Amino acid sequence: MLKIQVKFSQNKNLTPIFLGLTSVVELLLVAAVSDLPTRLSGWVYKTSEILNLSMPSDNLYGPGAAILLIPFLWSGPTFFAANIFYVFIGTYYYSKICQKIYISKYRYIAYLSLLLNPYFFWLCHSSYDTVFEFALLMASLYFIMNNKFFLFCIVTFILSETRSQYWVFFLITSIVKITVNLRKKTKVNKLFFLPFLLLLATMGINQSNYDSPSITLWAGETFELGQSKFFYLAHPKFDADVMLGLASDPISYRNTRAPEDFTPAQKNDFYTKQAILTIKENPKQAILNLMQKIDSFIFISQKIPNSPGEFRLNTKGDRIDIIDERLSWGLVLGYLLYQFWRGSMLILFISALAILFYKYKTDRFQVQSENFWLLLPWISTFFVIMLVYMETRYKIIPELLLPVFSLLIISRLSKRNSVSG
Repeated sequence: MLKIQVKFSQNKNLTPIFLGLTSVVELLLVAAVSDLPTRLSGWVYKTSEILNLSMPSDNLYGPGAAILLIPFLWSGPTFFAANIFYVFIGTYYYSKICQKIYISKYRYIAYLSLLLNPYFFWLCHSSYDTVFEFALLMASLYFIMNNKFFLFCIVTFILSETRSQYWVFFLITSIVKITVNLRKKTKVNKLFFLPFLLLLATMGINQSNYDSPSITLWAGETFELGQSKFFYLAHPKFDADVMLGLASDPISYRNTRAPEDFTPAQKNDFYTKQAILTIKENPKQAILNLMQKIDSFIFISQKIPNSPGEFRLNTKGDRIDIIDERLSWGLVLGYLLYQFWRGSMLILFISALAILFYKYKTDRFQVQSENFWLLLPWISTFFVIMLVYMETRYKIIPELLLPVFSLLIISRLSKRNSVSG
């Protein structure tokens, strides 16, 4: 018995390292075939400002990614060493989370689920922040599932300042923790209020330095794009910010743009108001936009946008110009594999929820509450997407956890049936 326990402990420690190295190999293969460059160099200017102990010159994006790039400044100009390191770290913590699955065959399926998602590795190679998001979110969930709340706060704060959508996840987690303590009539841990203090501190710093408490000064323009009267024509087929142009794009169909002499804070407020006005003036389009976002976030199996390349709505808004289709067999194959992955994931997830609901109604079968943390990043992202707009890169990291949650449910149910049988 002791030998079996020792062997299991060794496998438990070695498997995350092995899978991390496997992910690195897959990332290297993607880098060899990709027609896109790595883009982490886009953070260098902000990283340099932080190292010079000065406030970043803008708040269009938070400083999280720039901070994470600091240890890898030596690896320029591509900084691909950072991609490799954070893919390894993210896979390591993903594997540690998967080890909570009781039955080994389901645990191995969860491991493979990550490795068989080609578009995830594509984004880890070519996106500005996906690889950072992956590492931080997996570490964040590992810490919260193991009741290491202070470490969770540190990691999730950096995550929220890398991708601002995660502030919702950060705050909801705190609210859940506080609510559970209140319902149990136990003393609330003061540490559970830390996310709110960090948010207030961040908003205060932003107000002092950028004349706006907004978490990101890109929020207004993103909000405006997501409420465009033509948004439902763009998605899911085309890339909305390319086809429609951003709110400040001088060659887009829009007639109303913020004056050039506006500060970023003033532009943020201007486009936020413009988005609200668009909803009021175009209620039918607003409903179609919302329907499309829900469909794209939950039900569609293809990558969003479906079509690669550049397609643009002309300035009169009466035709779509094909600028560059950017089709290749590599892209088509990658899209096909991703559709297979997401279609399988969707069927598995919906089936697991149906089984959970049925078993709860029939014999009060319940899943450990800690497992529901796996759903929270996806659920919180859903609410953010409804306000802004959808692309696969906004949801691909949270949805990596849906198969893990599904397999946890199936594994626990299988174990329960085998014991009762």
